[in-house]
Amino acid sequence: MTEKKRLSPEEFLQFNEEILGLVKTDTPLPEGLKRFGMELNKGTLKNAVENVHQGMKRGLDLSEAVRGAGKAFDPYYVGLLRAGEAAGSLDEILYQSLREAKSRIRFHQSLKMVTMYPMILGIFCLAVIIFILVYVVPGIDEIFSRLGAYLPAPTQFMVDLSDIFIHKTWIPLLITGLLIFIYEWGKSSARGRYLWEVFLLSCPVTRELASNYFIETFTRSLGNLLRAGAPMDEALALTRENIRPGPGRGLVERMQRAIEKGNPLSSTLKKGSPLLSNSLCWMLSLAEQRGSLDGTLLEIAEITEGRRESVYQRFVALLEPMLILLLGIIIGFMVVCFYLPYFMIPMVIG
Repeated sequence: MTEKKRLSPEEFLQFNEEILGLVKTDTPLPEGLKRFGMELNKGTLKNAVENVHQGMKRGLDLSEAVRGAGKAFDPYYVGLLRAGEAAGSLDEILYQSLREAKSRIRFHQSLKMVTMYPMILGIFCLAVIIFILVYVVPGIDEIFSRLGAYLPAPTQFMVDLSDIFIHKTWIPLLITGLLIFIYEWGKSSARGRYLWEVFLLSCPVTRELASNYFIETFTRSLGNLLRAGAPMDEALALTRENIRPGPGRGLVERMQRAIEKGNPLSSTLKKGSPLLSNSLCWMLSLAEQRGSLDGTLLEIAEITEGRRESVYQRFVALLEPMLILLLGIIIGFMVVCFYLPYFMIPMVIG
């Protein structure tokens, strides 16, 4: 029975590491996969390994057996294995795929770390604000209502907000439900994933990290396929499948159409792209003319991976003080809102 669910990045890494180990040690793949599958607990990875094992028992090549495992593996990986088998460099292809998988996991972990801290701090801050609005602000409002005092605009804003949370609870609940729906839609739909990628590439906070990840994925994927001997049009088609939906995939599609029309890759690069710098386009065009495109792509991937790690470290170093400053501004505003009415007490009493 073919697997209908895609392997997670961690599961794919585990599978690729096992296959690379079997190939490096000249262990028969069917026997090695059988033993590997027996060690796994029930789940997507175990099903995928068993499907690949059954395919190889029937005499299929590794790439065909992987393709027959259903949606567990993406078309890019199947094409990479097929090209490696044809070129007799399966171990090198598996090693490069392993590095790519590790890089992808590090990137997703970076994004999680970047978003987790603000999320936790935001939830804590929101909980404190709700507590103050529900239990503290009504008491202040009651005191000054008895005195007949006029509340300053910032304090009145807090009172109105408190009234919404206490007497119109459906409004914050509706907003919360809407945000959850938008999140789930963005995570599950193709359009949502496309808009999320556009946001990452447009937001000043994540732009450099996301653009470096695209360059690294594009250059490493295309470089691996070309080095394995895949034709340029097929290599671009498979690279496109390995790029997340967004402007980056659109750029690769334009390259693919140019190649299919008989034009060189440089014809697309010369038009420029916000995702690729002018110097990078020039390097790729020059490498294409010299016939060393695969090596140049892989070298760029290595450089970009190091640059992305540096960007991430720099961003994390700046994130904490920025969030502390933002939290200080919010708390300062609330303190001002609470203390402003007390300056009006002498005028009310007088």
